[in-house]
Amino acid sequence: MDVSIIIVNYNSKELLKESISSLLKYTRNVKYEIIVVDNNSTDGSAEMIEENFPQVILIKSEKNLGLFAGRNLALKHVKGRYILNSAPDILLIENSIYEMVKFMDEHPEIGMMGPQLLNSDGTIQESGARFIDLLDGLWNFLMLNGLVGLNNPVRLRHHYYPWDRTTDKECDVVSGSFYIFPKSVLEKIGYYDENFFVYCDEEDWAQRIKRLGYKVYYWTGTKVIHYHAKGGTHALGRDKADLVYFNDLLYYYKKYYGIIAYLMFKFISWFTLPMLFLFRKFKNFLLTKIFNA
Repeated sequence: MDVSIIIVNYNSKELLKESISSLLKYTRNVKYEIIVVDNNSTDGSAEMIEENFPQVILIKSEKNLGLFAGRNLALKHVKGRYILNSAPDILLIENSIYEMVKFMDEHPEIGMMGPQLLNSDGTIQESGARFIDLLDGLWNFLMLNGLVGLNNPVRLRHHYYPWDRTTDKECDVVSGSFYIFPKSVLEKIGYYDENFFVYCDEEDWAQRIKRLGYKVYYWTGTKVIHYHAKGGTHALGRDKADLVYFNDLLYYYKKYYGIIAYLMFKFISWFTLPMLFLFRKFKNFLLTKIFNA
């Protein structure tokens, strides 16, 4: 078996169906398996797989374990030389799996690789970034991207601007929505850290891989479409998704920067998160009044 493709799903039935269909349509010249972990979806995702994709290995969880624990469930069953993590909102448009396996065979020094990601309109997404540091944390917990806009120097620095992602690049981390790594790496570093729920998976995984001496690489040799922000935690609602995000971010800083950084950002979040949620409620109230006037 060349590659085990893992998809962890939560209430993304239609996206998941489209994603699996594209995998089966375009994947050729490589031996692969598809493992889907369904995190107790209520939209009929598991039933859809059973009805339409009998060749898919389906693991049904009795509760929403989150992304990390869900992947660990799948990792106990993998048979491939490589493991490819795919989000349910990924759509193949060419034989990307074969190309990625071939590239990894030719570059044993690479421990994690992500291809070019496209939006549905064909524009290039931001995959490939630096590790988040204390400045990024301060910026995130103070919600400054929302205040000053995305084209600010802190965010641009984090994303390696002016790099436009049309060329290959060794990075700190690539997008967690679609990446491949050798099974031999898993055997060295162990399973995912289940203290995370959904976010920071690529950051944590890349940190652990690079500490073993492997490279993390962004490769333009193939591309996939990523329907960003249309599935997963977004089904929980924006406020709940943000709570999950900032809790995972807090744990990341505790793990890699220590208790002082964790306490500092925790203190800031006590003020900024309630203000964010209050602002959203006020904004929605105003919009409702305007449209109903």
